[in-house]
Amino acid sequence: VSILLSVVMIINAVPADIFEYVMDVYAEETAPTSGTCGENLTWELSEDGMLTIFGTGGMENWTSPSGGYCSPWSSYSHNIKEIMITEGVTSIGTYAFYGCESLTEITIPDGVTVIGDYTFYGCSSLMEITISNSVVVINSYAFYGCSSLMEITIPDSLTKIGDYAFAACGNLTKVTIPDGMDEIGEAAFSGCNSLAEIRIPYGVTRIGARAFSHCSSLTEITIPDSVVIMGTYVFSYCSSLTKVTLLTNNIMTILDSTFSGCRSLTEITFPNSIFKIGRYAFSDCSSLAEITIPESVGTIELGTFNGCSSLTEITIPESVTTIGASAFGECRNLRSITLPNSITTISSYTFNWCDNLMSITIPESVTAIGDNALLHCYSLSDIYYNGDEEDWNKIAIG
Repeated sequence: VSILLSVVMIINAVPADIFEYVMDVYAEETAPTSGTCGENLTWELSEDGMLTIFGTGGMENWTSPSGGYCSPWSSYSHNIKEIMITEGVTSIGTYAFYGCESLTEITIPDGVTVIGDYTFYGCSSLMEITISNSVVVINSYAFYGCSSLMEITIPDSLTKIGDYAFAACGNLTKVTIPDGMDEIGEAAFSGCNSLAEIRIPYGVTRIGARAFSHCSSLTEITIPDSVVIMGTYVFSYCSSLTKVTLLTNNIMTILDSTFSGCRSLTEITFPNSIFKIGRYAFSDCSSLAEITIPESVGTIELGTFNGCSSLTEITIPESVTTIGASAFGECRNLRSITLPNSITTISSYTFNWCDNLMSITIPESVTAIGDNALLHCYSLSDIYYNGDEEDWNKIAIG
């Protein structure tokens, strides 16, 4: 017992970083440098950091990056400088090369169809990737945090880019997506703040939530006619985005916060299929000076254009019946607005802090005006109502 206590006391006295280093060295000294990594796959690691995987069939899928059920070479991940995957391998397993920080390039050979989840996660020195034309799916987090990666060409065979697949690749400047692509997953390129240009080809049907959020160098985007679903926050905080063209007539809703925080956005073209613009969809688009809402839209939701401080005029079509709370809040350059005869409800704080708004025309169709709908509209001098006094007295205010 006394010996055990002495050992514990010695371990506790060693600084954590030194103890961790010693354990890593011990793990490397005791870990094997070859073995199997699939039913018919073998791996070997040379002294100079070359990992070779050969044989036939799919790689195992591991469940954690280290400890537990992890790749057999995980103890050496910091020292692996080069990886050779020979032809015959058909899939690359989950967590296979997680955290291989010294890896600079990789070639995915012909025959590989699947790149697994977290495969190259955190390979921060990886600068060059060659993906063969046999790969069909790049799964979630596959290249997350590959911060040295500057360019990638997606092969024609690929149909899906998984969630967060290239997220946080901060130096990625160019991505070529093939025409055969069907789905771009959630946050697939989120945080790629050097990505200045990307073409979404015809054929893509789904763009996941936050797919391009925080791509702060992206300047222009066109959504093709094939897109059916576009998730929330897709282009949020793309602070250099100036122009958006929606060619698709298949999208019926601009979902919540789709373009929120796009401070440089000056132009957007809506298709006539849109019937709803979601909550905060264009909030804080502070350079957007003019917008035409298509006649198909029935509802403008909570905070849709809140903080669009350059907006001077807006045309609201006869199809709109409800304007949500704070929909035009802090539109500080809005001078006047005429609401169409279709409007029945003006919600609370709709025009809050529109402090340059001088006139507003309210149609007789309005039956309810929410609390503080015109709060802090200090320049407002004229309120016009198209109905008579009897109709005005029927409106539920507050």
